[in-house]
Amino acid sequence: MTQMQVVGRYHTNDSGKTLPCTAGVRECRFVHGDSPEEAAENWQAQMATELIPVASSPYRPEERLAAHRMTSLKDMDDSALAECIVLEIDQLGIDTEPISNAIALASELHGNQFRKGTRGTVANPPYIEHPLRNTLRLVRLGCYDQPTLVGSVLHDGVEDGSKVFAKRLGWSNRQAADEGAARIVLAAHIESTFGVETREIVIAVTNELPEGDPRTQTVEEKHRIYVQHLRDQVLHSPKAFLVKMSDFIDNATGLYHGVGSLDPVKLKNQATKYLLSVPVFQEGLDSLDLPISEHSKKLLQSSLIETERRLRKIIDGWDGTGKI
Repeated sequence: MTQMQVVGRYHTNDSGKTLPCTAGVRECRFVHGDSPEEAAENWQAQMATELIPVASSPYRPEERLAAHRMTSLKDMDDSALAECIVLEIDQLGIDTEPISNAIALASELHGNQFRKGTRGTVANPPYIEHPLRNTLRLVRLGCYDQPTLVGSVLHDGVEDGSKVFAKRLGWSNRQAADEGAARIVLAAHIESTFGVETREIVIAVTNELPEGDPRTQTVEEKHRIYVQHLRDQVLHSPKAFLVKMSDFIDNATGLYHGVGSLDPVKLKNQATKYLLSVPVFQEGLDSLDLPISEHSKKLLQSSLIETERRLRKIIDGWDGTGKI
């Protein structure tokens, strides 16, 4: 097939599987539509026109899933992450529509956003990879709770995408500049679409809007506010805690892999903030009844220890050479 500009929120790939499209502003070669049905119909029409046969065994869902399971999170792009999440949920016999709709919404909210630094050899990858990677990490830890997974996909949506959503509703730039109002509208949409529990998870992990001019706050004060937010909003909810811990691991790992390519001052400040939050995550692991197995809790404990070591290495001035 030839390259196609993204024209819809869903695409149907070469094997006939319809999924939310996470290509954002980039080109995607698959056939698109504004709904799963439209994408499938457009794909069928193109198949008939181009006489391209439906792919057989190499593209069966179970074989694609097996291939994804052999791939580390850091080596997966947004399309692979999205497909793997849906395939994993589908194999468990769980309704995939909520998670697919969440992926589509998050892809729209983060469509023009990119993450600073690198993922492997990819510089400044699409931001949507971050929430998708967090979510697949939870799936691989054995978390199949729908509000938790949907909340993970949307965890940065209110904080980073409320203005995008407001403009989608027809708000002017001036109206959308009222971020507080835009956040309320998006949070209400999340509740009506995915339920109260999902909205509560997303709001719990969302940093509050700063009071006054944030430019007058010292770095130390910003760090204190961040850690206090974790204690006040995240430690009371096992599901929100699990979403936030996956987010923490991903962010801290991103810093580690960003040594040498990110601004060293900002890098050290971020590492310091995350290091200060380690005791909060340890407290949550010790006290909360998380919706995962004891084995998965031990894996998270190991990840927390490794993350702390990496953060200390960054703060001590590690230049990215050699091993920890």
